[in-house]
Amino acid sequence: MRRSIVLAVIYSLGWIYLTEAQFPRVCCTVEAIVSKECCPALGSDPENVCGVLSGRGNCSEVHVDSKPWGGPYTLRNVDDRERWPTKFFNRTCRCFGIKITTENTEILGRQKIKNKIKDSLGPIIVKILDEYNRLVTLCNGTSEGSLRRGVMESTNVTLPTMNDVRSCLNLRDFDSPPYFTNSSFSFRNALEGYDKPDGELDSSVSNLHNLVHLFLNGTSALSHSAANDPIFLVLHAFTDAIFEEWMRRSRENASLPDEMAPIGHNRHYNMVPFFPPVTNEEIYITSEQLGYSYAVELEACIKKQTNITFHIEALYWSLIRFEKSTCTFFLNLYL
Repeated sequence: MRRSIVLAVIYSLGWIYLTEAQFPRVCCTVEAIVSKECCPALGSDPENVCGVLSGRGNCSEVHVDSKPWGGPYTLRNVDDRERWPTKFFNRTCRCFGIKITTENTEILGRQKIKNKIKDSLGPIIVKILDEYNRLVTLCNGTSEGSLRRGVMESTNVTLPTMNDVRSCLNLRDFDSPPYFTNSSFSFRNALEGYDKPDGELDSSVSNLHNLVHLFLNGTSALSHSAANDPIFLVLHAFTDAIFEEWMRRSRENASLPDEMAPIGHNRHYNMVPFFPPVTNEEIYITSEQLGYSYAVELEACIKKQTNITFHIEALYWSLIRFEKSTCTFFLNLYL
């Protein structure tokens, strides 16, 4: 789901400077790995396991949904996504709720929050740095080159319009069988761009979100390199803003699949690689319940017949001039 990308961005902006690993370092000892338990203490008090003394959470058994998945992945017991994260841990911290609220930004002020946001290695999403290449061992980036955008080479490609967004928002169901790129009349599939905005299946797969990648071309046109372009964060934040508007209109919709979605995407499956585990259902809620909101109001844009093309083109040309990029164009982060 696109919301998981935005959550990953928020998580990394707020916490990446505190950790440098997938799992807490204290859980990467031989004893912890053998015991398959990761329940570190919060702070210096060893009794405050998972923050239990302050009401933050407790140590509990990992719950894993056993309903079958669908999609092209048919192997079994060869992928860490299966029954995540039980290949590593069976017991871990269970959070009691989200401690991020809108009140925090009113107390601290947005500028103070922004000043506390740090990344771990500098502007690595803008350009390849020597230090980044030195630290990365599996892929050292020597052949990546600079960022490329080929908009001028794609003059026959136009960006989505607000009418396209409106059509997508009118789709009733979040998803439909087979819960994949060939689903029709699926809000998820239409927003991704595999369906036409009205939900009809489209073999060109060049609509809405996908169409923007196609328009940008270059680095953004390839799935393995698109995240290196700073505009990637802006595009997916805006995509999530559309999802947010749909959630406000259809929050009681029950079409999030219980089973037969691609691996990791069933309603009660734990999302990979979030740790401690978080299920898809737990984030199938409005953004304010997750601790963030959007400055852009799609409903107002629709009423004013504002063209989404104008917004994205303006963002594109402004980003060309940036040496660094953040995702604060549309996000008010409450960290």
